[in-house]
Amino acid sequence: MKLVTAAALAGLLATGAAHAAGTGCGGFAWSLDAERALLAAPEAGDTTAPPTFRRLAMTPLAQAALPMPPERALREPGSALAGVTRVSVPEAGLYRVTLPAEGWIDVIQGGAYRRPEAFTGAKDCPGLRKSVRVRLDAGEAVIQITGTTPVPGLAFTREP
Repeated sequence: MKLVTAAALAGLLATGAAHAAGTGCGGFAWSLDAERALLAAPEAGDTTAPPTFRRLAMTPLAQAALPMPPERALREPGSALAGVTRVSVPEAGLYRVTLPAEGWIDVIQGGAYRRPEAFTGAKDCPGLRKSVRVRLDAGEAVIQITGTTPVPGLAFTREP
């Protein structure tokens, strides 16, 4: 009986591990647990300072009031969508911008693009697609998202 129970338990654990590995969520370069929680329950992080969830109203690129043109040329500019939000950066440091869906992330501060220090992504992870790390100064920053996929919002967090 113990042998059957141990075999059944091992089978369940193996199935769970295979299912988790099949989602593609284990392939990110850093943990996105906080971002996953924000994107799953956005009202919990609906503030102006990190950690925060920011809703995005995606509109056609031609009609979007972006403060700067997208830094990367879009493959299909005629069908591109864009959204923009402003965030409060309480202190200088490394921050993360994470998207639940496909999109290009531009972070702007002081009228200039802030280049990501690192990025990670997975195409087959439900609810998480891409995250970038960017160094910011205290003050306001603008995050603009462009692409052809609607993005309902983003997570903005401080690097732990």
